[in-house]
Amino acid sequence: NAKITDIKIMNKSIALASIESTYKERIFIGTSPVVKIDGKWKLIRGIPGAGYVEFSTKSNRDKVEVEVEKAINSYSSALKSGDMTEIKKYIMIPPDANQDRLEEHFKAISEEPKSNIKVTAKGIKVISDTFAIAQIEVKRDHFSFTENHAVGKENGQWKVLFGPTLTNSAIPIGDKPVEVE
Repeated sequence: NAKITDIKIMNKSIALASIESTYKERIFIGTSPVVKIDGKWKLIRGIPGAGYVEFSTKSNRDKVEVEVEKAINSYSSALKSGDMTEIKKYIMIPPDANQDRLEEHFKAISEEPKSNIKVTAKGIKVISDTFAIAQIEVKRDHFSFTENHAVGKENGQWKVLFGPTLTNSAIPIGDKPVEVE
């Protein structure tokens, strides 16, 4: 049994879907991209976890992959600068986003220490001419994390999609559930 529990339409060719799939022994939850290819919406599945990185060799990197990496590097520079106008150039925001919450989020970002943040594309998989999946590592002084992010093309510019990261998680179903209050 599978169902889409939420969908965020980003633009005319990109959406993010939250999915719940129930099997006999497990429940899978995740966020997956939905991309319009050849006029049809296609759900992209099989995204590797954040710990798996497949590097392209310099000889087989195509122009699009280089453009995506350049946009992520520009996003990183914008984050370090704290310039919210510059940061917004490199993120794609859903049209139905709550503007007040968005401004609170951006205000918090602008107040964070900047000198110690580094955002790096560890791997990029181009899915279509308007969509790619990038494994992005964020490093700070005392911690780092890596997540799969959707990257889309909007008005000729590659941008990191603002919202949930691309995830897949499994929860085992037990015969003795524990209620938590």
